[in-house]
Amino acid sequence: MASSEPQPTNKQPHVLLIPYPAQGHVNPFLKLAKALHARGFHVTFVHTEYNHGRLLRARGAGAFDAGAEGFRFETISDGLPPSDLDATQDIWALCEATRRTGPAAVRGSSSG
Repeated sequence: MASSEPQPTNKQPHVLLIPYPAQGHVNPFLKLAKALHARGFHVTFVHTEYNHGRLLRARGAGAFDAGAEGFRFETISDGLPPSDLDATQDIWALCEATRRTGPAAVRGSSSG
């Protein structure tokens, strides 16, 4: 007879973290990602190409060295023009672009 209770598994839990791409959201999510990783979670940290570039400029290439297996960074488009360096400062444009492009971009990231 099959048991209806879940069977224990040795599979590492996986968390997909996607901070809202406005100022003030990325660093707290990054801290959360590192804390979860330290507790045994496989972490995929998904952020926008724009924020990826900002972190690289602010912290250097080492900003994305999680230092361990099981911590992965992915980037998605925020739907804003890459030529506009202040695009994310227009909160309404950011909301609309995120609403329009976010779901498909996240589905693409979570399937990998």
